[in-house]
Amino acid sequence: MAYTINWDQVSSLTRNKHVAKLADQFFLSNALLMRWKPKQREWQGGPVLVVPLGFAPEGGGGAWYSGTDKFDTTIRNPIKAANYFAKNAEVTLAIDGDEELAANGPNAVLNLLDSKMQIAEDTMRDLVGTALFNNGSNAKAIGGLQLALPDNIVGATQTYGGIPCGGTPVAADPNGWWQPNSDNTGPYTTGAAGTFMGAPLAGAQGPVGTMFAKCGFRSGKTPTLIVSNWGAWTDYHNSIAKNERYDRPQQQTDMAKAGFTNLMYRNAAWVVDERAPHSATNIEKVYLIDERAVSLYTHPARKFAWKGWREAYDQDARVGYIFHRTELCFNERRSSGCISNVDTSTVLTI
Repeated sequence: MAYTINWDQVSSLTRNKHVAKLADQFFLSNALLMRWKPKQREWQGGPVLVVPLGFAPEGGGGAWYSGTDKFDTTIRNPIKAANYFAKNAEVTLAIDGDEELAANGPNAVLNLLDSKMQIAEDTMRDLVGTALFNNGSNAKAIGGLQLALPDNIVGATQTYGGIPCGGTPVAADPNGWWQPNSDNTGPYTTGAAGTFMGAPLAGAQGPVGTMFAKCGFRSGKTPTLIVSNWGAWTDYHNSIAKNERYDRPQQQTDMAKAGFTNLMYRNAAWVVDERAPHSATNIEKVYLIDERAVSLYTHPARKFAWKGWREAYDQDARVGYIFHRTELCFNERRSSGCISNVDTSTVLTI
């Protein structure tokens, strides 16, 4: 006689043990998520995420005064917040009748759940990790870095966070303060004689240094994290290795301990993410991110929420669901940027 599975008990086990483990491991699966775990913010209610802008768009900057001087009360820009829409992710766990009948005894049930949850963890990690670079083509997914920091904001108009900008240089754009920095003038080449991090740049800034300067000039802040695929990172690695510098002291310690290979560029950790854009012709994008302007919002009721096992309607199977509701939000974009055209053929061909 087959062992009878108490599915109420199984749901409790799944929720208390496996889903909690999934949530913990999820943020260690991706360098961006690991860095942004402390930046999680919870919100409840309402279809729109209203994120106050973390800077004075056109400012005024205050003023010195004496005696009865009149203050300047001009409202320079009426936009005080950006609006975002949270996105929903789900992973379905299914157990068919044959699996259920084969799971005789509590140990067999536990082993089956372990396997299913490992698959769910990998699936959710890949789903959200890939969406962190979403360019907006999937409107149901997180608004990723390719949407937040586009390739050419000057050459194309964009509405991000409900605020239109772009299509013109910053000075001529009424919402130029909302434009991120973009550099699509390449292709920059890699290798010892390349224009990205190669020998011709000795004593010069190069595109990464120039982007740092643009961010600092426009916002008074500089990026704290650089993300790219292996090609651009390898070119940077090679450019400092040839100067006989050992890279270990230049790593960001917390990221290195978590298992993420990185190198320091000025005050920013440069980390590899295999999901970062890398085209069939080995063109990569490099993102320079001011993490102080980034928040990862999650809804507490859908933060890896487990919806218990239930029988399928027209199949011999049971299904359960893991839900996650989240969105990536910027409150300032002029302190971050994208270098969108780096030809990595000489250092990495995939």
